[in-house]
Amino acid sequence: MLKKQLLFLIFLLTASMIQASTAKGTFVLDGKTYNITSVQARTDANPFDKSKKDVLILLTDQPVVGDSFEVDELDSLAESGKIHGILARIDDQKQPIALNVLGVVQRSGNAVYEFEAEMFDPDHVSGRIYLNDPDESFGRKYTFDIEFDSPVQEILNATLAETGTPLPVDGGEPFKAYREYDRAIQSGNPQMLKKFLAPEQAERLDDPDAGKMLGLMKMMRAQEVKFVKGFQQGDRAILTVEGKDPLSSGKTNGTIKMLKAEGQWLLEKESWTSSLN
Repeated sequence: MLKKQLLFLIFLLTASMIQASTAKGTFVLDGKTYNITSVQARTDANPFDKSKKDVLILLTDQPVVGDSFEVDELDSLAESGKIHGILARIDDQKQPIALNVLGVVQRSGNAVYEFEAEMFDPDHVSGRIYLNDPDESFGRKYTFDIEFDSPVQEILNATLAETGTPLPVDGGEPFKAYREYDRAIQSGNPQMLKKFLAPEQAERLDDPDAGKMLGLMKMMRAQEVKFVKGFQQGDRAILTVEGKDPLSSGKTNGTIKMLKAEGQWLLEKESWTSSLN
């Protein structure tokens, strides 16, 4: 029975808890050192083979709100001095193939930097990114050495952002449904919660110990959640939200996947990231 409870608890916490992203290291540009404390990772189609997925890893000294990996937008933030850092691309063979030194230069090729992987799974990546020797572009010198650990967001987020219809400023029906799901968690009633979950998620709440475990699930919920932006395409929607980390009281960013079934928006998946500075 104890083993069964632990397995169920793992499911609940995996489905809803904040996954802490950590980044520690330095980025040196023109002799000035910036401490890298923020990381985001996202899949992206390989530019030479669309059937393959690369991982984009954004490492900066300040958090970047949302999940934008648009180089022009990131370069603009860097050029204005709001962020400093790098955007690295790694292919499915764990090989570094491209690098953007934000606001400075874009490079491609297998020798642009070093990557030592600790974990490289579809939903989680960690390791070390660094240069063996400082590099230079148009008179601007840079180097970096950063260790990181981050969940990986799916490429679906980017696809919806590019082709979907923007949601209204209040998040519309998908965000309203997500708020109802969150209130259902707070109720501690598994049967009520099932009404707001996609079918394959709802089935897991049939466990007789679900009610007990919801108490622990409630403790891990982000607080004061606000809608940032979102996109809808047909019966799917992606929400970018932010809230307060229940453990550190710092800011945490969430990506919410919603699915519409039989006229009702249901939670399909949510993931949260907090930088532990």
